[in-house]
Amino acid sequence: MTQKLQDEKFMRFAFQIVENTIQKGFDHFRAILVKEGKIASASTDKCIAYSHPTSHAELVLISEFCRKNKLIDLEGYIL
Repeated sequence: MTQKLQDEKFMRFAFQIVENTIQKGFDHFRAILVKEGKIASASTDKCIAYSHPTSHAELVLISEFCRKNKLIDLEGYIL
């Protein structure tokens, strides 16, 4: 599978999840972290849930994923 097709596959996945997020009353932003063609982690925007204006989906994902996996470098991952 080409990188473009793989990217499109993950974008479609993100859009499907966004619909569920909107129904729960949250902002419609989503981030997915991919490594070697597999989803390693995903997160939604949590500005409202955390009452914190910088809790954007990509920042929450990076912070939580790195903390959980004791990483400080995401080389080889695609956000």
